[in-house]
Amino acid sequence: MSDEAAHAASREPRLFAVFCFRHDADLVPGLLDNLGAAVDDYVAYDDRGSRSAWQHEGRRQRLALERARERGAEWVLCLDPDERLEDGGARVIRQAIRTDQPVVYGFRLRELWTPTAYRVDGLWRRKRKWALFPLRPGQEFADEFLHNRWAPVNPEYRREMLDVNVYHLRMIDEERRVQRRDFYNRIDPEGAYQSIGYDYMTDETGLVVEEIPEGRGFHPAYVPGSVPPSDPASDPAARRDRR
Repeated sequence: MSDEAAHAASREPRLFAVFCFRHDADLVPGLLDNLGAAVDDYVAYDDRGSRSAWQHEGRRQRLALERARERGAEWVLCLDPDERLEDGGARVIRQAIRTDQPVVYGFRLRELWTPTAYRVDGLWRRKRKWALFPLRPGQEFADEFLHNRWAPVNPEYRREMLDVNVYHLRMIDEERRVQRRDFYNRIDPEGAYQSIGYDYMTDETGLVVEEIPEGRGFHPAYVPGSVPPSDPASDPAARRDRR
C-alpha cells in the first residue's frame, strides 16, 4: 500500500450533518449543539423565504445533499432540527463510518410524549430513522413531496441498525401533538403521502410510555416555547409546490 493510500485508509471520513428547516428555525442551534461531537460540519437548506406553505421535500433534500458533496462531505447524518441524538451516539457513529461499504445506518426513533418519556405501544416502538450513509457516485433517491426519505434507494445498499436512540421533540406535549396533526391534515388531507393518515398522532388508545433510560439522555435540555407551524390552509401556493 502506498503512503497516500495508507493515509486515506487511516484518517476519519468527513461527516456532515444535513438538514432542511423553516418552522423549526428556533431549534437549529440546539441541534448543532447536540451534534457537535459527531460531525465535522453541516449543510442546512433554509426555506423560510418560500411563499408556499410547504416545499417539495425530495427536491430540497437533493439540493442539500449536493451542497454537502460540493463541500467535501464523505458521509452525511440527516436529522431534523426537532430531533436529538442520544448522548454517547457520536462515538458509535464515528466507529460505524469507518467502512467503504455501501450501507445505510438506522436509529431507533423515540417519540417523546413528555420531556422525560417516549411512547412505546404499537407502531411507536417500531419507528426507525435511516439517516446515516456515505455519499457515493451513482446514488438514487426517492422524490416525494411529503415524508420523503433521505437515504439512497439503491438495492446494493444494505441496512443496519445502530444501538442509538434519536429523540423527536415535536410530540412532547398535547398542544404540539394537536398542532402537528392539524398541520399535516391540511397539507395532505387525503393521506396521499401517509396511508395511516395523521389522526393517530393524538390517539392515546393503549398508551404506554417509557422513561428515557439513565445514561441515554440528550443535550441540550428541551426548552418549551418553539414557534408552531403556520397554517397552510391559508396559503393557496401550497398546492403548486406538489408538482
